[in-house]
Amino acid sequence: MLFYRCNGCGNFVTFLGEKSACTPKCCGETMEEVVPNTTDAAQEKHVPVV
Repeated sequence: MLFYRCNGCGNFVTFLGEKSACTPKCCGETMEEVVPNTTDAAQEKHVPVV
């Protein structure tokens, strides 16, 4: 499964098949592939200031 995001408007597209030579376009630009679980979510948590 592949995920693509448009940097212009924020639309998401999901492909159920494997990667091919076709890349989706939106807002006149090629969409960016988003790879799941590549961001460390632990850094996004709120930590109280002591």
